[in-house]
Amino acid sequence: MGGKYPGVRESSDSSIEIDFYYKGQRCRERLPIKPSPANLKKAAQHRAAILNAIDAGTFDYSFTFPNSKNAEKFKPDPIAGYGRTVSDALKVYIECARTSLAQSTWRDYRNSIMNHLIPSLGSINLRELTRADIKNFISYKTALDKDGNPAISKKRIHNILAPLRSVLQDAQADGALINNPLHGWKPKIVGKSQDIESIDPFTPQESALIIQHSEAMTAQVIQFGFWTGLRTGELIALKWIDVDFNSLEIIVRRTKVRKQIKETKTKAGTRRVKLIKPALEALEQMRLHSHLHESGFVFLNPRSRQPWLDDQQFRKIGWHPSIARSKVRYRYPYQMRHSYASVLLTIGEDYRWISKQLGHSNPNVTLKHYARFIPELAPDAGKKADKLWSSFGQHSIKYDNNSSG
Repeated sequence: MGGKYPGVRESSDSSIEIDFYYKGQRCRERLPIKPSPANLKKAAQHRAAILNAIDAGTFDYSFTFPNSKNAEKFKPDPIAGYGRTVSDALKVYIECARTSLAQSTWRDYRNSIMNHLIPSLGSINLRELTRADIKNFISYKTALDKDGNPAISKKRIHNILAPLRSVLQDAQADGALINNPLHGWKPKIVGKSQDIESIDPFTPQESALIIQHSEAMTAQVIQFGFWTGLRTGELIALKWIDVDFNSLEIIVRRTKVRKQIKETKTKAGTRRVKLIKPALEALEQMRLHSHLHESGFVFLNPRSRQPWLDDQQFRKIGWHPSIARSKVRYRYPYQMRHSYASVLLTIGEDYRWISKQLGHSNPNVTLKHYARFIPELAPDAGKKADKLWSSFGQHSIKYDNNSSG
């Protein structure tokens, strides 16, 4: 009765058997229907649909035959979509993330993947990756130099691990991993605190020297940076429409990274910054150079008279020559921001106001990073306490030499 349809035959009075090959193995499955001519035809059509799905690569054994003993054997491996190794998974991730991440973030992630993660961890099976493997990787990357500093900073190692963290989270959510070795864990970097040691502000005397030895248009952007605390990307992304001369404020709402304009990362980062006198003077001087420029940007490259392409171009053309001519010890441009915060705190400006100026998430961040810097700016520090003590009178507090304990 079943010879009319290849691969279909009567199995019993109440069932029909179909057979087919899947992944090189012969499979036989029973359909719980009576072997009537009509049902045999339906079974043949069902088998044909299975063969088509197998050819198309869309056949799911456990979905089609959930009660079959073969269902578990042919259960799809969820990790297959990630590739077998860490390298496979990272390569799939970075290609898929090309359109979902900001271009600068995508490039950073790709750099981390190709230059750090794959060379060290790429050959490990994704399912076999352990926290110990990651700890060894971190230990290697953060080995201390002769000065006791890690080769790669704490912030940088967190950034390098970011794409791996995303891959592991996705794999676990999809059932490809039972345990995520990075779940609930952040590496501890041994060595000096990068948050503190990397802050090396200029004194007001040094900043004045740098400005004096800068060419026109470069001097203005540097002066503005020293007296607003803007990040380099925020400086070169500032437009005249962001400047309010009536309220003497600017609105910081964008940054420029690798030639791309981006919005500020956080709600606190988008902020109004009050213009104090030296910052306002820098803007007034820039009016002569760029106020009518078609780009609308405040600060221009003095060589091309076009907007700065990115912070690297500013560093090469503007910052490096100015530092060299001033003979001030070199520090990178971000120290302008540190200098602004440190100076204002030292002269007694309210730290809560400074926090808002800088775009910090809360004032505690400001105090943590800056409160202890540049004590030499306040040579009379402690004099107020001395005066308070003196106001008690020389004999206002007496000690009982005979008292014990």
